Amino acid sequence: MDLRANHLGLGEVAIRYRIDPRKLNPGDMIVFVNRARTLSKILCHNQTLLYLRADSKINLETFEHLAQIFSKTGNLSVSYDQANAMILKKRIKRGQVKIEEYLA
Repeated sequence: MDLRANHLGLGEVAIRYRIDPRKLNPGDMIVFVNRARTLSKILCHNQTLLYLRADSKINLETFEHLAQIFSKTGNLSVSYDQANAMILKKRIKRGQVKIEEYLA
């Protein structure tokens, strides 16, 4: 997705997908991610626009937890890191991933 648009342009994209950004409740987010998955713009309640640039590919699973964590921290990069840590802990607990893979 081309992320050069501002919050109004992204709102129009959301409307094309039948999501009305004016009807977002506090804590709701519409997430836009570029093809390379290194950049994301997040449209929130009250037309607030958050911007996330990652050094590596953005883990799309983190967006499931991002709103909850962001409401506590108010800092998007801290929230993203905490959401990633939460997912990693769940995977390790389930045995889907070995901790040694991340320590190397």
